[in-house]
Amino acid sequence: MTINNNIKSDFYHISFTNVLSVDNLWDLSQDNHYLTFIDFIKGFIPLALSDYLKSLSLNNKVVLTIIGDLHNFTYNEIMNNIWKPRCELQVAFEKGLSVTKKKKLDSHSKNLYNSSFIFTNK
Repeated sequence: MTINNNIKSDFYHISFTNVLSVDNLWDLSQDNHYLTFIDFIKGFIPLALSDYLKSLSLNNKVVLTIIGDLHNFTYNEIMNNIWKPRCELQVAFEKGLSVTKKKKLDSHSKNLYNSSFIFTNK
């Protein structure tokens, strides 16, 4: 899937390098003042991205299509190239340590009762 999949007119096609110019969108850190890439993959769309696309004289339907395609593309790339391989490595690591589902569940239930909270009557 690419950004331009659902856009019929060549006039509306944009390049990925155009979208790279949107401030803070590709920042991998968490920021309390700006929406960054971390927020984007969670589904929060920076107004700067929408404004940038609208500045290209695109109508709202096209802007929403581009943003939707960009988000779906990004999500699928992360899932297929980062998250799934990470999970496969984690499973292999746990198998190497003979960690079973039962051990994980037993450990989890013990931790529920062994919390670090301190309750007082004050």
